[in-house]
Amino acid sequence: MPLIKAAISHRGFAFLDIISPCVTFNNHPKSTRSYDYVHDNVVTGAIADFVPVKKEITSDFAEGACEDMCLHDGPLMRIKKLMPDYDFKNAMKAIVDIEEHKKKGEILTGLLYLNPTGNHFHEINNTTNTSLTQLDQDTLCPGSRILSSINDSFR
Repeated sequence: MPLIKAAISHRGFAFLDIISPCVTFNNHPKSTRSYDYVHDNVVTGAIADFVPVKKEITSDFAEGACEDMCLHDGPLMRIKKLMPDYDFKNAMKAIVDIEEHKKKGEILTGLLYLNPTGNHFHEINNTTNTSLTQLDQDTLCPGSRILSSINDSFR
């Protein structure tokens, strides 16, 4: 919960990787966990017409420690919690640490990287402070000429 709250309150871009077997989080063409890949390559992924109620899997263990968590269908997931003094301002270190722990079969968790000088999404994109429900049709839909110039800028 603290990471979700931090991501919401952060003025820049925030990315949270939620550990879940759900294809929703990996649904892109190159993913081996996307809906299309699973649909095309797995004979029976799950019995989807009935989802039994299961107890939420939670954990509370010491910073810097590792814990094996047993998922409902039996596999183990090894979670490694960061130390409280982890340097989360070094992007390259975060990437290296993720890869090193992956080689050991561990999933590194915690705040891995934060750019404290990141600009707010609305500042970068020069968005309006006015609620979209309060904008008129011409502002929301400026017409094909404007849309063409926007599309041309991406080519």
